[in-house]
Amino acid sequence: MSNSHDKEKKYYEYLAKKILETYIPEKYENLTLSDRPDLRMGDNFGIEVTRAVYPNMTQASGTFQHIARKSISQVDGRHLSLLEKLGCRVFTNEKGFVFGYVPYEAIWINDEVLKVAYQKKVNKYETTPLTTIKNDLFIYSPMDNWLEEDLVKGFMEWVYKTQKSPFECIIVFEYSYLYSYNVKRNEFSAFALKELSAQELEKCYELAKDYALSENG
Repeated sequence: MSNSHDKEKKYYEYLAKKILETYIPEKYENLTLSDRPDLRMGDNFGIEVTRAVYPNMTQASGTFQHIARKSISQVDGRHLSLLEKLGCRVFTNEKGFVFGYVPYEAIWINDEVLKVAYQKKVNKYETTPLTTIKNDLFIYSPMDNWLEEDLVKGFMEWVYKTQKSPFECIIVFEYSYLYSYNVKRNEFSAFALKELSAQELEKCYELAKDYALSENG
């Protein structure tokens, strides 16, 4: 039986697939889950999926997955207690469903956590290149509703200045926004997902959860 790490990995990979197919359908379609790259579109195009996570928030992230997208009234109180001990509180949407968590104490928000996540993928690519000719990178932000557009642009500008990126496009995703950056063309785009379709966004989350449970239960 697959462990919780496998479920979490599949959840994030499938969610990335659905987000891209739903909100950037002109570029991404019929994506399939794979292994290095995590997602494929045909034989020559791949997408690596990773998460930007604060070192001291790894356990909180894993715990949150047990209650994400559930009604707060049905959540196991032990998970809420553990998150509280880890210094975090959850927040819900207007229907009472858990949609994110934030630390009680302020975290200094900058783009360093994005740079670390990006560099890990670059280092891995350099030691073990992907078999696909063209590759993009999809990065989850550390927490929902965490980033600001200017901060993401700063990160993208840093990537552009390195002039060594093995990825053609870098996507940064948080709950309400999707940021896409074409490294070669130095083009930046931002998508307000809830404004485009909050219903479709919720559907992406539900499909990802169902997939992770069915494939790895």
